[in-house]
Order: sequence, then C-alpha cells, then structure tokens
Amino acid sequence: MGLPLALLVLCLFPASLGLVPPDPRLLVQGRARLQEAQALAQHPTLGACWARALGRLDTGCQQLSEEQQSHIALAFAHCHLHRSGRPFPRCEAGSSVRACTQHMDPVAFGVYTEFFTHAHSICYLLRSEAWQQRAETAVHRLVSSSEGVAERLEETNLLAEQAARAQEAALRSQEEILRHGLLLRQTLQDSSRGVREAFQDMQESASRQRLAFAEIVNRLSFLHHFLVGESQALGSFLYHLLTSSAALLLTSSQRTAGARLVLLALVGLNVYLERVVSGVV
Repeated sequence: MGLPLALLVLCLFPASLGLVPPDPRLLVQGRARLQEAQALAQHPTLGACWARALGRLDTGCQQLSEEQQSHIALAFAHCHLHRSGRPFPRCEAGSSVRACTQHMDPVAFGVYTEFFTHAHSICYLLRSEAWQQRAETAVHRLVSSSEGVAERLEETNLLAEQAARAQEAALRSQEEILRHGLLLRQTLQDSSRGVREAFQDMQESASRQRLAFAEIVNRLSFLHHFLVGESQALGSFLYHLLTSSAALLLTSSQRTAGARLVLLALVGLNVYLERVVSGVV
C-alpha cells in the first residue's frame, strides 16, 4: 500500500520533487566534460589547477547564475591555457567577469566561451544528479511514511475488529444474563405460586383438623356428660334400691310393719325430688 501512494504523489507533483525529464543531450555533454576535468585533476603537475576548478563546482553549480557560471568557465579556461603554455590575464578573487575578460586575446576569449558552455552542461548534470538524489530521498521518505501510515491503519483496523469482537461478546453476555434473569424470574414466580398453594393447602388442612378436633372434643364432652349422667342415675338407682330394701327389711317385723309405707313414701319422695332437681340443673 505504501508504494502506490508514493507513486501517486510523484505523478501529481513531479516538478516539486525535481522530476521534470532532463535534457539527455546536456546530460551526455556534461558527463563527458566532467570526466575529462576529473581525469586532468589526476595529472601529477597540472592536476592542482583542475582540482581547484572542480572545487568551484560545489558552490557555483548550486546557484547556477550567469555570474557563477562565468567564474567556473574562467577557472577551467585558465587551467587549459596554462597546460597549453599560453598566457591568461590575471583574475583576482572577487573581481568581476568583465574585469577578467576585457584584456583577453581572441584565443583566450574563445577558450573561455567554450568552457562557459562546458560549465553550463556540467552544472546541469550535477544539478540533475542532485535532484535525482533528492527525489529518491523524497520517494524513500514517502514510501516509509506511507508504509507507517499503512501499518497504523492496519493496527487501527485490528483494534476496531478487536473492539467489535469485544462488543459482540458483551452483547452475548447481556443476552445470556437477560435469559438467565427471565428464567430466574419464572422460577421465582413458580416457587411463589407453589408456596402460596402449599400455604393454602396447609390452611385448609389446619381448618379441617380444627373442625375434626372440635368434633372430637364435642363427642368427648357429650360422652363425658353421658357417662357422668348415667353414673349418677345408676348411683341414684342403687341408692334408692338399697334404701327401699333397708326400709322393707326394717319393717318386716310386726312391730315396725306400720312404718313401711311411710318409709317407702319417703324413698319415693326422695326419688321425685332428685329428678326435679336434676331437671332444673
């Protein structure tokens, strides 16, 4: 992804990066003249002059003004004429081009003019190479930057995917919690309904047991009253039977026979009064 982005930038802004197609003819001429000057700079006796002239290229070609190009041409012309044994007007440092060329003879001026053209082609070559180097550096920076952006985009995409997975897991957890909550509520409702039904059954059972217990108590009370009443009646019967027997026994002789009716009447009166009292109570 980084390389296509860099190529897109280069296609959109070629002039800002120095990528305007250079003139091949000037490049060939500049390379040939530069190689000749570099070869002459290796000469054991005359090489120092050419080396100094080449040194002016570093600063002069950066500006590539007519003044700087003229000074470079003067330096090369001086070395060439010095190698050929021909005179060359003295040119002090800081002097203008006009001051250095106004006293030249036609031969020296022709050599200067030729090297002016050579200086232009050499500077054109050096500037093209510098531009190429800057363009390659810019492309490298663009590629590195775009690769970094691509990596960050991939990291962002990865983080987004992780966040989406985490959100999906959270939603599943919430759905699970909601489902468990519904089940728990249903269970609680069933338990509450079961407790109410059990409590109602317990109340009904307690009511039935209370009614049964009351019935048993009533029956026991009735039995108790019955037994008590019957026992009293039986005791009264036995008492009056014994009393009547005693009255008959005591009046069995001739002397007490006259009191028999009285005693039996008293026993009968006692039985009557006891019945009356029992009925009132």
